[in-house]
Amino acid sequence: MNLQAAPVLYKSTRQNPNEWQTDLPHLKAIREYYEQAGPDYGAWSSQFNMHFGYWRAGINPFKLESMLEEMNQQIGQRLQLETNAPLQIADLGCGLGASARSMARQHPNGKVYGLTISPWQVQQGRKLNLPEGLNDRVKLMVGDYTIMPFADGSLDGCYAIESACYAPGNDKAPLIQEAERVLKPGAKLVVADGFFKHDKPQSNIMKRMYRRLSECWVVRDFALLPAFRKALIDAGFTNITIEEVGYRVAPSVMHVPATVVKFLANYIWKERTLKMNRHRRNNFIGPILGILAGLDRRRFGYHIITATKAGEPKFMM
Repeated sequence: MNLQAAPVLYKSTRQNPNEWQTDLPHLKAIREYYEQAGPDYGAWSSQFNMHFGYWRAGINPFKLESMLEEMNQQIGQRLQLETNAPLQIADLGCGLGASARSMARQHPNGKVYGLTISPWQVQQGRKLNLPEGLNDRVKLMVGDYTIMPFADGSLDGCYAIESACYAPGNDKAPLIQEAERVLKPGAKLVVADGFFKHDKPQSNIMKRMYRRLSECWVVRDFALLPAFRKALIDAGFTNITIEEVGYRVAPSVMHVPATVVKFLANYIWKERTLKMNRHRRNNFIGPILGILAGLDRRRFGYHIITATKAGEPKFMM
């Protein structure tokens, strides 16, 4: 692998207009969602891991935080990076940086650049970096992962954990194309998210359920697996691996009902009312609908997808 010490950061001048950049009302809605409902994720994870977990043999399925951290570890393993190398990694849609901090711990000589469109997440994430002294190695920044502030071929790896869903279109091509640009030859992109398996007609009830789920999480289009794979191929990625890991994720999903009850009880106790703003209410409803989507296994599934940028790395592990 290429052990170049640091990527060249720059203020992007690329002319790459797309739906993500021009749909300002949608961007505003995403920011508002995470500003208003973001603190509620603390009820799910004390470390603010804003994703589902990964179960494997040896992990207690009753310990949610262990499964959430295991998802971070699984993503790190699929990047196939040398542990002690001075690597440069990008977290595309980093939230409050929990996965980025985990990646920095996995690679003690590396730097992780976390991109999010939410200034609130950057501010709060930097505070969470402080107890571990990671602000020098976990660089959280406000940025657009369809136009990243990195030079061509400058990163050793990129990943997106339940954030690629926010990219434009059901193929997520703007995200995929930009990841291909910034990765070094031989470097990997890893995406963990929910995907539609096909676009065959569905019942009106299921249409309404998925539409409401999209509204709750402010997702314009969930990714369509065949279209996503084609976009990877069209961008020049090779060695594409698609893993359906719903059964690995399911034990963490089973923690949703208890988390929702705990959140609601705490909210009523503190606020003395059931009234809450739209985004907090949707954040309460979304996980429940997510369970229903997970049961629709013929149409919807949780996948981890790994793809390699074409070309030979300068140094091999």
